[in-house]
Amino acid sequence: MPSPQHIHEMISPAPAGLFYALLSTTTLPFYLTLLNSFHCKALTINNLAKLNINSWLKSKEALLNKRTYVSSLRQKMSTAFNKTGRKEPKHYYQFRKSAYNHINEKPNSILINFAPMQKLDILAIGVHPDDIELGCAGTLIKHVQMGQQVGIIDLTQGELGTRGTPQLRLQEAQDAAAIMGVVVRENLGMADGFFQNDKEHQLKLVEYIRKYQPNIVIANALEDRHPDHGRAGKLIADACFLAGLSKIPTTHNGEPQQPWRPKRVFHMMQDRFLEPDFIVDVSSTHAQKMEAVKAYKSQFHDPNSDEPITYIATGGFMDKIEFRAALLGKRIGAAYGEAFICENTIGISHLDSLLLPELA
Repeated sequence: MPSPQHIHEMISPAPAGLFYALLSTTTLPFYLTLLNSFHCKALTINNLAKLNINSWLKSKEALLNKRTYVSSLRQKMSTAFNKTGRKEPKHYYQFRKSAYNHINEKPNSILINFAPMQKLDILAIGVHPDDIELGCAGTLIKHVQMGQQVGIIDLTQGELGTRGTPQLRLQEAQDAAAIMGVVVRENLGMADGFFQNDKEHQLKLVEYIRKYQPNIVIANALEDRHPDHGRAGKLIADACFLAGLSKIPTTHNGEPQQPWRPKRVFHMMQDRFLEPDFIVDVSSTHAQKMEAVKAYKSQFHDPNSDEPITYIATGGFMDKIEFRAALLGKRIGAAYGEAFICENTIGISHLDSLLLPELA
């Protein structure tokens, strides 16, 4: 097995890499935890392959249960640090405590983020898992392909949804995140249908806006068919402003945070057609967007499913998503587009920044 020092040397600073992994807690390789303890900011897929963690994945079968496995991780981590003369970093203690608590609360999965304090270029915040995929996945994928740091926060688990379960939707959200290539996805666990735009929820969101310090936030529509969408859109916009006020103290993992206000908040178009302020050409990423949408298998039409039919689970719903994207693309001379609304006036640096159609 490679030594901790060898692992540390293999860590790459490249922005395009694997920043998180959703793994069942009985398949969590020790070395992934070890890499997290070295404060790595990026782990490329090629370097991950060098770790040869298959033996760790296979050895999981010998473990009695999840608690035993976490205890095993603790012992192995402590042994590794003792051999190298290193002290266990402070945030490792926080991580292992958090992991243990998470296993008790949500035994099916644990989110491992390799860039826990990574500053993001774009943070997309949606109230339900699948809101982001339906509204702006093409745009996010485009910026990922440009080498930018893009993340997602889901406010709720969509637990009031007619189809599927919160656990299944969490798994589907992580599958979609992998398809899009975002560096992090978190779920804040707010109450689906009953969250409010009040101080408690604003401060919770302020904490995560300050954690990731995005330049741009993409949010739910300010009005839509689903009342959660409009309420969330306003909550997100208000929290983005409040996050910049120095006299609002917040902490994350016990550490005080600095104020941070995103430069712009854009609201995506969702079910209702609202006249957009701008449209992004997503012709090159539309197919990948649809793959991410279809990761939510529990939510959309499946002729073999016994689940009730819902507004988005009808046979023609996916076609409507395609038609909407094509219509928006047509308005800017592109094959496909995604629409956004901004409450501020949008500026451009020069006229060459404009997307000009091939045929005017």
